[in-house]
Amino acid sequence: MLGILGTTTTTVPACQDSASSSRTWNVISGATGRSQASKAILTNGKVLAIGGEGNIGNGVLSQVQSFDFNTSQWATINPLNVAREYHNSISLNNGKALVFGGTDVNLNFWSSVELYDSANGNWSFAAPMGHARALHVPVLLEDGRVLVTGGDENYNATFGAEIYNPTQNTWSDTLPMTTSRWSSTATALQNGKVLVAGGSSGNNVMNTAELYNSNDNSWTLLPPMRESRQSHSAILLNDGRLLVAGGEFISANQYKYRDSMEIYDPQTNQWTFKKMSVSRSEFTMELLNDGSVLFLGGRNAGFVSSNLRYFPITDSWCEIPRLKTLRYGHYSATLRNGSIFVFSGISATGYENSSEILKW
Repeated sequence: MLGILGTTTTTVPACQDSASSSRTWNVISGATGRSQASKAILTNGKVLAIGGEGNIGNGVLSQVQSFDFNTSQWATINPLNVAREYHNSISLNNGKALVFGGTDVNLNFWSSVELYDSANGNWSFAAPMGHARALHVPVLLEDGRVLVTGGDENYNATFGAEIYNPTQNTWSDTLPMTTSRWSSTATALQNGKVLVAGGSSGNNVMNTAELYNSNDNSWTLLPPMRESRQSHSAILLNDGRLLVAGGEFISANQYKYRDSMEIYDPQTNQWTFKKMSVSRSEFTMELLNDGSVLFLGGRNAGFVSSNLRYFPITDSWCEIPRLKTLRYGHYSATLRNGSIFVFSGISATGYENSSEILKW
């Protein structure tokens, strides 16, 4: 959704470590402004920005760009065979990137799948999914297969999940999830199981969570989160717990924004509820080597101006430098050199074409 929003701030103190005072976001040009796209981080360290919607052609993009952290430059590479938005992508262990699903400009749903081979720079069609879907979430399993969970299947939230086998180029359905959902999160835990949390059923925003075990192809309903949320973020902590934060919920037939997060402990099978200093949705998180987590950008009633650093061990917060351009619905990555990279999304001027790097 495009439009001009206000700005919300936080009262969290600035980080006081020795390097914080010298850190600043450096702006990189050359990217195409896009949203509802996807990213993939290749084994060579390059970052792909794939498809989405933007101000090119009919508005749904086949364009793909590659960011090289060694040169800090974007390059436009071979396009997708099919323009798509609301799709998703993931990097495979063989070095290729897998792109699947989404919709076209008329909101027709795709089951088609494409593979990017960085060795020759070409896109090729892979076997299609068994079900056309958008707003779905992929996870790379321990054995190199890809689990795709939920999504919007022809305007209905789906219970369905399926697995792609890169070696055989085949898709197979799993048993259905216990709850139909789109705009959820799905995260591989240290034990190899996959935790799917929150999302929307189409009519309701949910607090349910469930666990997939690829060993016996089973879904198990977990204790629910305290609060329902969609368009939230999730990240696996170094100690094996899962942090789920922010997002949106419905109150009095209007979307509101969560100022809370919940941490799931696989050892106790329990969630711990915590408040945040500011509500945010459509933001990203990045895990640092020391186990702390960065909260980057996002929106609530306005653009969220603060970028925060959370320390799970001490349950404390501090503020890192703010983005030069506030944005939501963006993408982020931790580059091989440890720098934090943010690109695309929606800013006050529309589809944002600047990227920013914070050296860490």
